[in-house]
Amino acid sequence: MAFKKKTYHKEENCLNCNYPLVGQYCGHCGQKAFLHKDSFGHMALHFIGDYFHYDSKFWLTIKTLLLKPGMATIEFIHGKRVKYLNPIQLYIFVTTIFFLTVFSLANSQSDDAELNKIERDRILTEVTDSLNNDTNIELGFSNTAKGSKIGLGDWTPNEKSLFEYDSVQNTLPKNQQDGFIKKKVIRKSFKLAINQNFSEEIGKFYIKNIPKIFFILLPFFALLLKLIFFRKRTYFYVDHIIFSIHYHSFGFIVGLLFFIVGMIPYVDDYSGLLWFIYLLILSIYLSVSLKQVYQSPWWKIILKQLILFIGYFIGFLVTMALLLVYTFFTF
Repeated sequence: MAFKKKTYHKEENCLNCNYPLVGQYCGHCGQKAFLHKDSFGHMALHFIGDYFHYDSKFWLTIKTLLLKPGMATIEFIHGKRVKYLNPIQLYIFVTTIFFLTVFSLANSQSDDAELNKIERDRILTEVTDSLNNDTNIELGFSNTAKGSKIGLGDWTPNEKSLFEYDSVQNTLPKNQQDGFIKKKVIRKSFKLAINQNFSEEIGKFYIKNIPKIFFILLPFFALLLKLIFFRKRTYFYVDHIIFSIHYHSFGFIVGLLFFIVGMIPYVDDYSGLLWFIYLLILSIYLSVSLKQVYQSPWWKIILKQLILFIGYFIGFLVTMALLLVYTFFTF
């Protein structure tokens, strides 16, 4: 049967790869032979439809991820990849939705709290003025200053201002001056103390950078898997990365559900219980996933999971500390 080249299009060659066209699609790259100009609305609807169509890769991946722990990972590793969403695309989409939702809801609550805080501060100011309180609010870091805003422990200087601190340091011999790091921290602290809302602003800046922590922890979690299951020589590091992405994606999906539930009135009174249930789900899910993917006896799975949790927790604390240092010096 002879094909007619121009039944569906005018072009002789594919606009994408320049391969001779026969039929509705390019026989080399698969692109449609006829391309019309899409409006922005059509492109947006097409994007949403690709993700949320009932038979799409997205829903199949989410359903498998939630209901069959480890199945999406092991099938993807063993080559069954067409039916699943690319792990990196999945992680980016899930984390984007998670942090957009969490930050949006958290900001709406903080706006209400800020209004209440302003009103409380106004009332407190009026009461303070009426009592003619002479308490002096210090911007310095003296151990005896009632209004000190930042505590630096043993590094807390006695000077009340950055100018005074620099003057004292310049009068001291080189060997008696504060070291580079200590001087850097103290100088930065004095500058931050000038800002009346510095602690709140640093907190917001720190929270907004939390996604970077999990982006760093993804390969770290995979490295721990590589070390713990070192006998699984058929698994490369990239295979452990896929497991790490799928597990973290599951954690964000379930975490988002728990966060939304926690926003319901009166439910937030049981936040501790919600956290316990959430961590329990993550733990059980990880056990089943490890069993499915790495095919080890249950006692080994539980033991290695414990080692994995300890290593991951240490890595999490170290990453949080590094982010805190980064936040402090870049704010």
